[in-house]
Amino acid sequence: MAIHTEQLTINGVQFIHTYSDDGMLIHGGMPEGDYDDVYDPVSTGRTYTETNIPIPPIEETVEELQAKVAEWRNKYNIAEARTERLDRIKAQIEALRDAAVLPSTKAIYQAILDLFEEGES
Repeated sequence: MAIHTEQLTINGVQFIHTYSDDGMLIHGGMPEGDYDDVYDPVSTGRTYTETNIPIPPIEETVEELQAKVAEWRNKYNIAEARTERLDRIKAQIEALRDAAVLPSTKAIYQAILDLFEEGES
């Protein structure tokens, strides 16, 4: 039983892949917990210990996992489209604020932009 590590480059970023050679969960990381295996950026310097808990078997079928991936992609694409649409609206409001002549009109547009900022945090 031992922890194994290997350094990999993924999309130009160096990662350390850590796993148990005996099929056990490893413990540590951020957030601290038990993991099958982990990929950490090299700069983190995270360490792990091997537990005596076997990695649980995967109970989902390939089809169920593919359906989950499709669902997550759909959610991500919807969220991304919503963000892009809100960014375009925000840019239009900024342009209206900058083009406004009256200070009161500028203040109204700025108040709307401030609401955007509150919603993003």
